[in-house]
Amino acid sequence: MSCASFKSNASIASAKACKDLGRTFHVIDFDDSGRMTLENWREHISGMEGELLLPRSAVNRSFDAIDTSQKGFVTYDEFEQFFQPFVIRHVDFERVMLAVILKVAIDSGAYGPVEQALRYEHSQVMSEIQHQYHQSIDHSMPGDDTLFHTALERLCVKDEATSLEIDLSQQAHVLQASFAHYCSELYRIMPASGP
Repeated sequence: MSCASFKSNASIASAKACKDLGRTFHVIDFDDSGRMTLENWREHISGMEGELLLPRSAVNRSFDAIDTSQKGFVTYDEFEQFFQPFVIRHVDFERVMLAVILKVAIDSGAYGPVEQALRYEHSQVMSEIQHQYHQSIDHSMPGDDTLFHTALERLCVKDEATSLEIDLSQQAHVLQASFAHYCSELYRIMPASGP
């Protein structure tokens, strides 16, 4: 469903998500050309998460995944089509976008020793997403929890069940293990969808 098709009151949350998508796209497309270039994407990603240094090839892979037309630039329609399934009401879209970028990188399996750091960052971002959602005041919109769990399913990496060997505090380790179990169960029950 595209943002242009939201018309009913039941779609207020989705309409807000579409505004977030549009706002983010226009921030990335700073010259208002209607196109997001790889260079625009790299700049935005480097500014999103200062302490996270994604490999350049991971940023390129995520851009290629969004650029479904393979024209070397991304239109708003492509951007929306790619990210819409991941949007979660009550959650900062930048966090969701970072989780998607990390997912694309991890699922590619091309990062060897760096992959552990990417997995750790992905688990941290996923914890933040869950926290933001559960801290939100209003969960009264019909279907919110279903949409939240569907989006979480799409954000899980393929083999989330493999735990990280990074030394974490006991509480963080328990949270990470339970989330990894949740993701592995989702992948066991349902086929992976999306990028």
